[in-house]
Amino acid sequence: MNSSIRAGADSRDMIGAHVSYRREFGAVPQVVSAVGADDTTRARVVAAHIQLIVNQLHAHHTSEDDGVWPKLHQRCPAELEPLVVTMEQQHLSLDRHLRELETSVRRWAGTGSAADRDSVADAAERLLPPLHEHLDLEEEKVLPLIDTYLSQKEWDDVVHGGVAKIPKSKLLLIMGITLYDSDAEMRRIMSKSMPSWVWPVMARLGRRSYASHAKRVYGTATPAHYAG
Repeated sequence: MNSSIRAGADSRDMIGAHVSYRREFGAVPQVVSAVGADDTTRARVVAAHIQLIVNQLHAHHTSEDDGVWPKLHQRCPAELEPLVVTMEQQHLSLDRHLRELETSVRRWAGTGSAADRDSVADAAERLLPPLHEHLDLEEEKVLPLIDTYLSQKEWDDVVHGGVAKIPKSKLLLIMGITLYDSDAEMRRIMSKSMPSWVWPVMARLGRRSYASHAKRVYGTATPAHYAG
């Protein structure tokens, strides 16, 4: 490892993002299946939500592709190379699942038909096992590597790169989605990325934005256990 690189990243904020992905994607099959046949208005509301979380996961993954895997390839011991390769391969597989979901969602938003609705629910169900496998492996095996072989600045660059891919109009909502299930420690970790005077305001507005959004999508502002 280059001696000019000071290791010591704290990548635990990724766990907060992962919790939100498990919750939101886990709820998709049930939310979609509850939409009535030919209810195009409701289909478009749910479809927009699905596209939102798909976009966020794409941003998360491409930031890792750009800022994490190349550095781990360079710095990790040779025996850990297969793990990094596995993570890259899982991203490619998940990308295919996400694109299938997006295609189904666009079609359903246009027709509202029962057949297209069921295609969306099926695509979402197919996504869940590989998504959970990837998130679990990343938390167990990869976050320790990030904390060992990346500096805090390098990790911050990865996080900020993902944030930069979010449309400004969606930033508060994404923040609220991520904060929803967070405990005090996770909120403390996440708050380090902002000036201390900005964090309370952004956190409050983010939670409010998600509550309003969740009411439209789930019918409740508190959807923690919606996916069962």
